[in-house]
Amino acid sequence: MSFGPRFYPTDLFWYWDPYYYRTRRYQLAEDKDMGFLESVFSFVFGDGDPNDNLDDLRYEQVANVIKANGGVVTAEQLLPWLDVTDAGDADSAVVEESYVVPVLQRFQGNPLVSDAGELLYEFPSFQTSAKAMRPKAGVEGGFLVEDSWKFSLASKGQQVAAGALGLLNLAGVTFLSSLLRDPRVLQAAMESGSAAVSLAAGALPLLQVYAALFFAIPAVRWVTSLRTNAAIEARNAARAQQARTLASPPASLVRKLGAARSMQKREKVIQRADVVYDSSKELSDPANDVEGAEFDRMLEDREQRRRKKDKRLL
Repeated sequence: MSFGPRFYPTDLFWYWDPYYYRTRRYQLAEDKDMGFLESVFSFVFGDGDPNDNLDDLRYEQVANVIKANGGVVTAEQLLPWLDVTDAGDADSAVVEESYVVPVLQRFQGNPLVSDAGELLYEFPSFQTSAKAMRPKAGVEGGFLVEDSWKFSLASKGQQVAAGALGLLNLAGVTFLSSLLRDPRVLQAAMESGSAAVSLAAGALPLLQVYAALFFAIPAVRWVTSLRTNAAIEARNAARAQQARTLASPPASLVRKLGAARSMQKREKVIQRADVVYDSSKELSDPANDVEGAEFDRMLEDREQRRRKKDKRLL
């Protein structure tokens, strides 16, 4: 439905698109106007998580930091890109190392201890490359910034129109409720045998719930966003503090960074001579015939060594 024409009532089904929020933000970034039904949806349900691609950006920058530092880094170099909740004292030598655990898991890193007892982190996968790569500029001194949640991405005018629609609906439901509570109306309906009154009376509870939720859901979202944005601002401030500390490090951090540099290994670039078999070539390629023969020879040597070991054991 999301690829076809969008008009009422198919817009209602279009909202079920699992990528609706992301698509909507891309469209707004390209200055595409939001339709009225979309603005009503945005007013009631919001526009999704503004940081849904945060981890992709985070680990891209973390990888750049590790690459730029030869595969050996300190926790302080990674903290500006992690979910730090407390920056602490800029002159303090105490660092909460647990923040680094997700990075170690994602990039198969290992903790190291320097001669002076400082805790460092090594990432061997960043010390071998198929080609020599220059580290990206700007990874040192920067920090990850989360976007705050907005009540709605609809324009002010569209939000006012959506609110007016909700008020009109609420007024209509209130009037209908009062009308159906009037005994004279019910008596007249029964005498005339009108099915419309019976239908309205049956649908009234659903209409009342709808009218209430039209404002209850945005109210809950607004209260929740206040708490969420406060936490986001705290994390942004903590990461900014870590970036400032790294830019003007205290003496203890200078020593720690120096220890990390001393343990950095020279990046190993895989050369043509290191390639045993090239899967990008056809099997009929003469070069692959040579590589395939070398590969078979290595397997045969390994099998012979295994057999000799088994004989010794027997």
